Amino acid sequence: MEYIKKQFPKIDHDAVHPLYASEREAFLIKPIPKPSEFSKNLTLVPKGYDTPCELILRPYQIEPVDAITRWRRVIFSGATRTFKSGITDVCAFWAMKYLKINGIITYAETETAKLVFKTRILPMIKSNPALRELWDGNEDNLTIDNILLMGSFWRIASAQNINDLATFGAGFIIGSEVSKWEKMIYDPIDTLYGRQKGCPQHLRFSIIESSPNKTGDCHYNEIYKDGVLILRPAVPCPTCGEYQILSDYIPGRDGSPNEFCIKLRDPNFPLSAQFIRNMKEAAVKYECRFCKNEIRESDRIKISRRIKYIAPEIYEGEKFHQKAEKILKDGTIIDEEKRDKFETVCFQWSRLVDEANFPFYECLARFAESKNIPQKKKTYDNEDMARHTVLKAARLEVNSFESKKRKYFSRGALCQVPDEVLVCTCGVDSMDDYFYYVIPGWGENMSSWVLRYGKIFCPIDKNRPLEKTLEIFKNGLYESALANKTGSRIYPIKQGFIDRGGHRAADVDYITDNLGFMDSYVGLTKIDPKKSPLYKSMTKDDNGEPNKFYLGQTPYLSYEVGKMMDGKLWFLPMDVSDDFIKQANAQYFKNKTLSDGRIESEWIHDEVDHYRDCLNLAYAAALLLELDSALFDPAIVARLKERISSNPSVKKEQKNNNIRNSIDNRSQRPKTAWE
Repeated sequence: MEYIKKQFPKIDHDAVHPLYASEREAFLIKPIPKPSEFSKNLTLVPKGYDTPCELILRPYQIEPVDAITRWRRVIFSGATRTFKSGITDVCAFWAMKYLKINGIITYAETETAKLVFKTRILPMIKSNPALRELWDGNEDNLTIDNILLMGSFWRIASAQNINDLATFGAGFIIGSEVSKWEKMIYDPIDTLYGRQKGCPQHLRFSIIESSPNKTGDCHYNEIYKDGVLILRPAVPCPTCGEYQILSDYIPGRDGSPNEFCIKLRDPNFPLSAQFIRNMKEAAVKYECRFCKNEIRESDRIKISRRIKYIAPEIYEGEKFHQKAEKILKDGTIIDEEKRDKFETVCFQWSRLVDEANFPFYECLARFAESKNIPQKKKTYDNEDMARHTVLKAARLEVNSFESKKRKYFSRGALCQVPDEVLVCTCGVDSMDDYFYYVIPGWGENMSSWVLRYGKIFCPIDKNRPLEKTLEIFKNGLYESALANKTGSRIYPIKQGFIDRGGHRAADVDYITDNLGFMDSYVGLTKIDPKKSPLYKSMTKDDNGEPNKFYLGQTPYLSYEVGKMMDGKLWFLPMDVSDDFIKQANAQYFKNKTLSDGRIESEWIHDEVDHYRDCLNLAYAAALLLELDSALFDPAIVARLKERISSNPSVKKEQKNNNIRNSIDNRSQRPKTAWE
């Protein structure tokens, strides 16, 4: 060693061969900036993003965009128009500049991939100096299939095209709009991850981003599996300082609302979207779940600067359970280092992170208006609150109906209406020899009790006067009075539907013309998401007169009834028959694989499903009365309960006559139950 030192003495380069400043900098090992720091060098292009401007990340976006420097696999699950794809693009551009590894960005459809490349990727590379310097200026090296940069090669792909995914190796993979991906004869998610197999482990990175859609889709399955840590944004209460995740409600273990956080200031205020938007903050408040003080709109910008992503307790059926992290008032997360043991992190956020454009009152207004139209409820859950819609794709277990029984009866001397019932509707399925009927009662929070059901023997007979058919129908429908156990309350049927499609149209038309509460229904077999589940026909009959029947999307109504039957607020009488249960369970959905490999949900209905059809029609009647909104309004529920409790006693021998008089004498459509 001494010999070497003597032969090769230390040379003072600064004295003998001084370096220029640029040469000195070239020898320095520079730290790679985080994506959030790198984003300050980017300017968003017109056409490609909502707001073309210099990119300034908002507080809730910083931790997710930097997550790729801590975890190799990252998932974004957030409300629409909250820049999910934008921060994903930032990570992609950061990887192009600093990681020098090949990458692939995959979209749901080929047309989407082409559009995004044309409006976002291509102009961003050309217009931003930090990215422009990676490109040699050759137009052939900047195409959708061939993004050749200094040190890396990228391409844009479609999840529908296996050739896009199977012929290219990449260390950095990105899946965008993953909830829209459909399983083909191959699994696009697995195929995308397969592109990394040729890369060393330390050079594998992935980002999956999407707004939620439904349980069981590609996005959902990536989030709720072992090895995933789910984080949501929390802010401190300006009064007590406790951190909490802003939401419309605190969910229970089954996902249903346990406690509402956004509330009407006065319980007598109507849960009306128009009223809420007119009154704004004067009608709505956000209540801290710890100290119960109000978090005001004016507080949100200040507390958003102290945002922290924390792991809440999550129960997703039996397949996924996450324990909650503990966070102190100063923002310190207890045992935060335990996060490093997870392979994947998922950041979830609702639109409530957008304090500038989504006030609390707008959140409650959208909740209120979505209850009237089930499609809007799905949009609200998916796009605003970033929740997956729960889909039931299988027939219910028969033994599950046993738990639905309650202590009331539908027949005999003990038949009665439970005290919880506030409004009654009716559904009738018309057959050649019978009218099948079901009369459910509806209570607070859209709870439902099957009160009466049966079949009325009335064969088609062209020689029988229509008046006689009506009499047979009424006698069967009014076989037993709809009264509570004390006999002090008679429940009229507020609205009913009778199936008109294909069976005895003349009989049905006569019945609906002479029963003020009953309307005819024609079912549609295909769901049109652009239309309401129930709407009045705009066509005319052979005489040029407007048709009086309603059109209904039967599969959608059946789906909603199936969810209700599987829930905790649907009840059966103690004497319910096996035949009723079998028929009520005769409609369901199941997944099927199409010829091109795509999977879609198919509506299945057994040949004998008359009572289920009646349940669907009775639910349609409830929608027409807007019970799915009214029965969630405390003020309306209170008024209905008061009317029932103040109703005077009715003599037993008058019951049936009172029912008939309360219905038959109405020449016009009855008002809704709370008017």
